[in-house]
Amino acid sequence: MFVSILIIYTICFLIWLYAFFSVLVNNFKEPNNKIVWVLLLIFIPVTAILYPFIGRKQIKRENINTENSLEIESSTIDDGNEELNVKKEKKKSKIVGIILTFIAPGLGYIYVGHIKKGYLYMFLMPLFLYSLYNSIFEYTNIFTVLLIYSSALLLYFIPIFNVISIINKNEIKYSKFSKWYFLIITCIFYFSYITILGKSVTVKLFTQPSSSMSPTILENDQFLVKKTQFIPKRGEVVVFKYPKNEKILYIKRVVATSGDIIAIQDKNLLLHPKEGNEYILNNYSNKDIMKVGNKFWVINPYKIKFPSISNDNLVVNNGLSPSQLFNMYPIIVPENEYFMMGDNRDHSNDSRFWGTVSQNQIVGYVKSIFINFNDISRIGKKIN
Repeated sequence: MFVSILIIYTICFLIWLYAFFSVLVNNFKEPNNKIVWVLLLIFIPVTAILYPFIGRKQIKRENINTENSLEIESSTIDDGNEELNVKKEKKKSKIVGIILTFIAPGLGYIYVGHIKKGYLYMFLMPLFLYSLYNSIFEYTNIFTVLLIYSSALLLYFIPIFNVISIINKNEIKYSKFSKWYFLIITCIFYFSYITILGKSVTVKLFTQPSSSMSPTILENDQFLVKKTQFIPKRGEVVVFKYPKNEKILYIKRVVATSGDIIAIQDKNLLLHPKEGNEYILNNYSNKDIMKVGNKFWVINPYKIKFPSISNDNLVVNNGLSPSQLFNMYPIIVPENEYFMMGDNRDHSNDSRFWGTVSQNQIVGYVKSIFINFNDISRIGKKIN
């Protein structure tokens, strides 16, 4: 038996090692294969790691010798004879234990009467995952992504196998806290707890639904946003509340800040920073500067630094496309406001159409791509 388990364990490890090597050298033949490799990288190590937990010896805390798990409810003495009133307790179901654990990790422990372990697990597991999730923002790469997904799966599977083991070994403790109404109360408490905890986490995961920031951020890219109070700078990519409906979040690049003057001429973005003419002459090349009246303007100030910014040559000024794509009169960005534009300039719904974004509508900033299940090579790609 031991030899068979060792062989299976070794095979799983070798497959995982090959999958891991394939990711490092980007050895994929078809895009869809990448999803398979991601699943291998997550599930195989978890399977291998879980073996010691599946087979480990449990410490018995209560001896129950009857097959039907009899519970002694009361005892009375009558004429020197001891009478025992015995009630049959329904056996605990493995399926119910698994389902309860999926609903709320730790709930399965409570179901089989291991109350302290259940509540401790329900309190510490979300705290650990939220802490890991919050710290991963600064170190996003394939290793940290695998770490957080594997940790989440591991922390779900450990109690599942433990609950099954407890039921198999009749280590069940019958307690009033295992009753269905206490389980419901515990669920309410647990989901309230993770909701409060979730609101305190400053990092949130978002998915890009459109191509407005392509190719900087592609459709289905998932990226982490650091929710913080900060003053955006020109050129930064930020997430903000859509001014027309603050329940919707947008992601765009800041192209002008308070006091800047901005205009569009034949699809070219023109910027006159609030610092004035001298600042422009000292910080920009002469070939990128034009003079109109007594003001100097920077032509397309971000395209050199961020080459992903582009225009679509197929979008022409034939009267069918919005005029703001081609020309826009100069506007001064108001105090504590920002002018936002998408990198895919001719396919972006941005400040050209609905105006500037206020400081209190800024949600946070983006640093890198967290994951894209269609292309895992984008994991950790810096957004700039």
